[in-house]
Amino acid sequence: MTDDETCPGLAFKHGNRAAFDLVVEKYRERLYRIAYRILRDHDEAWDVSQETLIRAYQKIDAWDGGARFYTWLYRIATNLAIDRHRRKGRESRAYEAYDPQVSTEPTAFERLVKQEQLQHMERAVATLPPGQRAVLVLRHYEGLSLQEIADVRGRALGTIKSTLFQAFRNLKKAMQLDSAKEVK
Repeated sequence: MTDDETCPGLAFKHGNRAAFDLVVEKYRERLYRIAYRILRDHDEAWDVSQETLIRAYQKIDAWDGGARFYTWLYRIATNLAIDRHRRKGRESRAYEAYDPQVSTEPTAFERLVKQEQLQHMERAVATLPPGQRAVLVLRHYEGLSLQEIADVRGRALGTIKSTLFQAFRNLKKAMQLDSAKEVK
């Protein structure tokens, strides 16, 4: 199997325009998840994922192949999401609950407790600055290594480690503040 067959981005770069359909199919949902976790808005997240794919289509020659294709796409998506967040000049939206797929929890009470914990965590994540949120999302929701995040964000590995540490510290503070509000 050639690299063109295993990576639709590489096939697309080498002139196979039909391979872009595979790029869209393979990465659309992942790009949406990254954008949503940064923006906290479904419509804007879809817009960012679409804009990411459009930019990738238009700028495929800018991808030098030095980084993995998905790393290049993630960089575009996170930059667009952070830029959009900053342009809006607004605070993160309140938590929009996911429908948790919790089939192993036997009681309604346990499901409610789990949902409240997830909401608590998501509210805290939504308070993080966009750059910290992006690093946290890429690490813990998308499972990227620290080096891959450094490649995506175009930052030094040490900077990514520091940003992740700051994100955890701020997340802890936000969760403590949120807990204190719930007690009152």
